[in-house]
Amino acid sequence: MRSTTGSDCSTRQGDQFIPQAIKDTFPYFLGAVDEQHFLRQAELNTARDALKHLEQRASQRRERQNVDLSRIRRLIDDGKRVGIIASDFEPVAADVPGALAVLDQASRIELLNNRSIPDFGATIERLRGEQASLRQLLAQATDEIRAARLVMSEQGAFRREGGEQRARLSSIELFKSADVDGRHCPVCQSELDIPTPSARVLSLALRQVDAQLDAVDVEQPHLQRFIDELEQRRAKLEADLIEAQSALGRAIAEDERAKAQQDILLERARIVGRIGSFLDDVRPSDTEVDLTPQIEAARARVQVLEGLVNSDDIAQRTDTYLNLIGKQMSEYASDLDLEHGGSALRLDLKKLTVVADTENGPIPLNRMGSGENWVGYHVLTYLALHWWFRRRNRPVPAFVIFDQPSQAHYPAERDQNGSLDPLDDKDRHAVHALFELMYKVCSGAENPFQVIVLDHARLKDDWFEAAIVEEWRRGQFLVPPAWDIRAGGQG
Repeated sequence: MRSTTGSDCSTRQGDQFIPQAIKDTFPYFLGAVDEQHFLRQAELNTARDALKHLEQRASQRRERQNVDLSRIRRLIDDGKRVGIIASDFEPVAADVPGALAVLDQASRIELLNNRSIPDFGATIERLRGEQASLRQLLAQATDEIRAARLVMSEQGAFRREGGEQRARLSSIELFKSADVDGRHCPVCQSELDIPTPSARVLSLALRQVDAQLDAVDVEQPHLQRFIDELEQRRAKLEADLIEAQSALGRAIAEDERAKAQQDILLERARIVGRIGSFLDDVRPSDTEVDLTPQIEAARARVQVLEGLVNSDDIAQRTDTYLNLIGKQMSEYASDLDLEHGGSALRLDLKKLTVVADTENGPIPLNRMGSGENWVGYHVLTYLALHWWFRRRNRPVPAFVIFDQPSQAHYPAERDQNGSLDPLDDKDRHAVHALFELMYKVCSGAENPFQVIVLDHARLKDDWFEAAIVEEWRRGQFLVPPAWDIRAGGQG
């Protein structure tokens, strides 16, 4: 045993995966299995996976080849609906091969019959563009006709007004002289209160009206011809628009028929695909091999490996070894004043805890009271395990480290240079008993092992003093302060 100072005792059993790893490897460290066991276990797991994969493949193949008459009827009804199966065919339950032959023939039908389905989308777009252009030109021609007729109407109104004016002015021709005084009446020569225009002015006005009316008479035939040409142009545009609308209607109707035909072809293709998939499932492929020999060989290999990896034998050996370790734990507990220390102790591998079997039933470690009991049971359990590891020469390091096992009786805050004098008799006895047990076990075993203890307590016994390797007190530290960069050391 080697003793020095330190803090507390702990395990990593709470870490993730650690408990299961302990359970899986513990039989090996106990000696219940050898090194070859894990290789055979790995081979067994691989063989089981391979067998399971083969059985799944065989099951899937059997399910695919299980011909369901109701499914055949549904496929035949779908084929009738899209015209790839004769409408008068009715499957008979006794003639499954005949129904499969009809489905096989339907799955080989040529869907397009070397004919492509026309696409009228571009034609429809072109005709709609022509229709829009013709409507625009027709609206433009109608506006031009309306404007020309408006000019024609205004010229007629001007001609009527000008004719009336010329009729009123034509009375100037009654005078023989064109220079009549406008201040006297041309008939009686009496002086007028309001002078009238002179005959010369009236004649000039008459000539201007005649000239304007002559111009209107000349332009009217040209304007009428222009209107007639516009009418003819509008009539042609209307005829072209009607033709374009008819062509568009025909193209849309053809496109709808083409889409309907395409939908039918798509539906046929979908049903042909379903029929083909069904036939592929129910008909064995030329490339498929019989899995029965492989499955039988895989089962035989699993049986052989299961015989080599006998879980029952391993469990029995493990339980036997744990019972022997439990007896050693019970013997060690008699040296310590622990709660339930007189009961039969055992190590529960499933729950990874210490259990005391009493007349009132099993009591696990977490129900054994104080921290003194927990520390004591941890120490004696590890001592019993290492006793067994050395006895069976298991591949486990021949030492165990305890960090302040006396903390329940002699915590760090009560440390007085290791002296136990401040403790009461019960605590002093408990600390003595704990160190004496560790010393007895590690020095008295047939195959000794080393116990390294880091603790504050220091017993005054000769065997304890002889076991001290280092004493870190009064400025002596495991890690010298000069190594601590935070404390100003040089590192």
